[in-house]
Amino acid sequence: MGREAQSPHSRLTPRLEADLHRMNFYRFCQLLEKRHPGRPLMGSTSHPADDPVRFAPHPGMGFPAGELKCVEYDEDDDNTPPVIRATFMGMYGVDSPLPTAYLDDITQRREGHDALQGFLDIFSHRILTQFYRIWRKYSYPATFEPGGTDSISQSLLGLVGLGIPGTANHIATPVSRFLALLGVLQQPGKTQEGIQALVSLLAPDTTVTVSPYCLRPVEVSQPLGFYGDDDFLLDGNTPLGDEAMDASSQLLIALSTDNEQESQGWKPDGLLYQDFLVMLRVYLGWRFKAKITPDNPNPPAGRATAR
Repeated sequence: MGREAQSPHSRLTPRLEADLHRMNFYRFCQLLEKRHPGRPLMGSTSHPADDPVRFAPHPGMGFPAGELKCVEYDEDDDNTPPVIRATFMGMYGVDSPLPTAYLDDITQRREGHDALQGFLDIFSHRILTQFYRIWRKYSYPATFEPGGTDSISQSLLGLVGLGIPGTANHIATPVSRFLALLGVLQQPGKTQEGIQALVSLLAPDTTVTVSPYCLRPVEVSQPLGFYGDDDFLLDGNTPLGDEAMDASSQLLIALSTDNEQESQGWKPDGLLYQDFLVMLRVYLGWRFKAKITPDNPNPPAGRATAR
């Protein structure tokens, strides 16, 4: 006996069938697409045969308890896809725009209603799948892909300068993490609110105080003096020394937390601290520096305040 050909249309899982009346229509379509990764997206082709299921209205006239009513299978023909009965946007059923004469024939299952019902099902399936396509196109959470590789995420990252091809190779953290910081990244300057947003993203129980001016020594490559033909300095010495104090290119960031786990993570060898350095470098840029210090006025008992 030869091996029977497998049906191209698989049945729903028992759990999915049992919870069908509780499911959202959009999420149900997404689950179908994940179960059939080799198929085109729902409603994306001109052939309804490419869709794994058929959507049809529920003929009942009662108040719908959910968006999806039930699933029906053709026991005589395995090549027929499952039929999902929906309770909205149908050509017949409780919210149909057609005259009641058509609806009564289908609801009461009068003679000849099968032909009319099958004809209307063609339009109902197409309307629902196109409605899903519209939602998918304009719903950002629905189109989001891991790592922010979808087109909308890349466009949003491009607004803050992180959507340029190859940028992710120069950042030691996934670029998609900065999607949560678009509001502060698009501001023209580097603000205290931006650094607070960085800290809150990594450690919600940590408070931060930012001082815009923090002195740091800068080496003077050419000291000031009276130079002439003999290249002599004033009194033979450097008037201002080999270093000058710069007060406009470094921030002072003071971190404070009562959370024991976050406190351990803010140590110089902690993962939280290292992660913060990477994201802070992206936010501040390469020409600006920051000095990070712990500031915990009330340390837990048995611990000394770091100075």
